Amino acid sequence: MAHIHKVLIVEDIRFHQALLTEILGPAHEIRVASDGEEGVSIACAWKPDLIFMDLSLPRVDGLEAIRRVRAKLGIRTRIVALSATSDPERIAGAMAAGADAWLPKPFNNRTVGDLMQKFGGTIPPEPTAPGDTTGEVTGPRRVAMK
Repeated sequence: MAHIHKVLIVEDIRFHQALLTEILGPAHEIRVASDGEEGVSIACAWKPDLIFMDLSLPRVDGLEAIRRVRAKLGIRTRIVALSATSDPERIAGAMAAGADAWLPKPFNNRTVGDLMQKFGGTIPPEPTAPGDTTGEVTGPRRVAMK
């Protein structure tokens, strides 16, 4: 299983872009696209190890973007479909288009970490309270929007 280093986030909502970037941490080289057309362009030129692809995107929707990436890059790049819906038909459509996994919104450190581990990647541990030696998480990470 290949190491996950280059990650492309194709997501039109800035909060989700920032949250995924924060969760993945500095161990990954991350690029972000805000629509499906830009995502396909970056994916084909940069050839990331992993793509997080929202399904509801402007210009080119996520399903079509997944199909285009698969047609150009084949199976080398892992693709994770992101969506707020849990509709079984939507999930099946994403998998049929070429997604390797489904990550429902809202997501958090644990769900992203589990998925990264499945593909051979990691995320940094969540912060603990000062002086805490138990390693228990004190709460979810907060993402500041600029």
